[in-house]
Amino acid sequence: MIYYVLTDTNGKTVRFKNAVSVGIDRDIETPADALEAVFACDVCDRDFAYIQVFDGNETVFWGLVDEQVESKTSSGVLLEISARGGAALLLDNEAMPQTYNLPNMDEIFNRHIKPYGFEGYIGENTVLNGEMTVSKGTSEWEVLETFAECCGLPTPKIVCGKMVDISGEKPDKTVVLSRKNRIISIKKIKKRCEIISKVYCRGRSGAGYEIEKDNPLALALGITRKRYINAADTVTASVSDSEKLIEEGNNTYLRIEAEFQGQLLCPLGTAVIISGVGKGSLLELTYQKDMSGETTRFVIG
Repeated sequence: MIYYVLTDTNGKTVRFKNAVSVGIDRDIETPADALEAVFACDVCDRDFAYIQVFDGNETVFWGLVDEQVESKTSSGVLLEISARGGAALLLDNEAMPQTYNLPNMDEIFNRHIKPYGFEGYIGENTVLNGEMTVSKGTSEWEVLETFAECCGLPTPKIVCGKMVDISGEKPDKTVVLSRKNRIISIKKIKKRCEIISKVYCRGRSGAGYEIEKDNPLALALGITRKRYINAADTVTASVSDSEKLIEEGNNTYLRIEAEFQGQLLCPLGTAVIISGVGKGSLLELTYQKDMSGETTRFVIG
């Protein structure tokens, strides 16, 4: 059973058992989840700062209120809430310009994340072997993201409301969609434009672009799209980037969208099997509830 808890600027909470309408959006490419909700209430004279959504005892959304709209109608008062997930706190705040020497995750967390109310992080206390410069205008989220990238860690994400996950571990749950889920529609999307057929790389020796990496998938699909990587003159590039470039394109080639009745608020990265269609990792989720009922949309790949 889903219910909603709003916290005002004085720390007092109001609980709503139901919403007139609600929409929750999650996207693997977007750090902060989004929520739009409308509640019916008798009187609303508070300024709300945070909203938390529970499914039973589990937190499925926690974030800060971006916009609050109160509408008085003949049938009562409607409270509209627009909110973003906890990552918005890090996206909205600028980090102090500075240069780190051999920073570790504890240091990054304590200086750039913990001050905004986050409780901890999941993963190792990794040390960056070198310097990291935080330039003027860099957000706190970009500091965390840059640190993870420089250390070769997965892209950070916010989980369980107030935790940062840099472990790269996927949820151990597998979701199977079948006829009993009352599937409304299924789409298969094939993005041929993302496939790279061959990458030529110039190695550290400084010779020509003599290292070649072919993509068997592009060959099978009859796609020609080549790229060049210079690992000789560019510090940040390496020969292994050839494989990464091809892999990134291959991973975005096929997407499956499934819309079904009901509510299923799974974490991104959850393994999903659509019976008779295909399987993949959950990349996007959209949940909608209104007077006509509830629907959930998955995008897997």
